Amino acid sequence: DEFATAEAALGDDALRDVAKASSAAARLSQMTERLYEHASVGTTALRPAQVAMDALIRELIDEYGRADLPFDARVGALPPAWGDPALVRTVVENLLGNAVKFSRTRTPPRIQIGHDAERGYFVRDNGVGFDPAHAGQLFTPFHRLHREDEFEGHGLGLANVRRIVHRSGGEITADSELDAGATFYFPLGAPSRK
Repeated sequence: DEFATAEAALGDDALRDVAKASSAAARLSQMTERLYEHASVGTTALRPAQVAMDALIRELIDEYGRADLPFDARVGALPPAWGDPALVRTVVENLLGNAVKFSRTRTPPRIQIGHDAERGYFVRDNGVGFDPAHAGQLFTPFHRLHREDEFEGHGLGLANVRRIVHRSGGEITADSELDAGATFYFPLGAPSRK
C-alpha cells in the first residue's frame, strides 16, 4: 500500500508535522466557514415571524441530549419571540451551546432559560464565567476570554449573536463573575406598530 510505504519513509517528526499541517488546514476551513456565516448574518434578508421559543428551546435541549451532552436544564415560561426564525435559532443555539461548553466542568452543569420582563430572554449557566471588566469584548469577532486549549471555539459565535439581536432592534447584554457562571440577556420582542 502506497500510504503505508510513504508513512514509513517519513519518520515520526515528519508525521507530526503532517498531522499539525492537516489540523491547521481543518481549522482554517472552519474559520473560513464561520467568517462566511458572520458576513451573511449582516446581509441576509430578514423574514420576521412569530417564533415559539418554548418549542425551540425544548428541541435544542433534546439535540444536546442525543449528542450525550448532559446538563440540568430549567426552562421558565417563555413568551413567543418575533424575528427571523432561522436567525433566532442561531442566537439560541450559540447561547445554549456556550452555556453547555462553559459549564461542562461543573457537577452537574446547570442551565436556566427564561424571560425577564425588562431584559428579555436569558440563558444562565453555572460555568466558569468571565471577568465583568471584559464583558464588552465578548462580542468582538475572534476575541476570546478563555484560552483555546481550555475551551474550543472560533470567537465568532457571540459576534454573530450580537449582530442578529441588533438587527432585530435589541442589544444583548451579559452578567458574570469569574467562576460563578454567566447570564446572557437578549430581547426579541413583538413587531413594531409604527
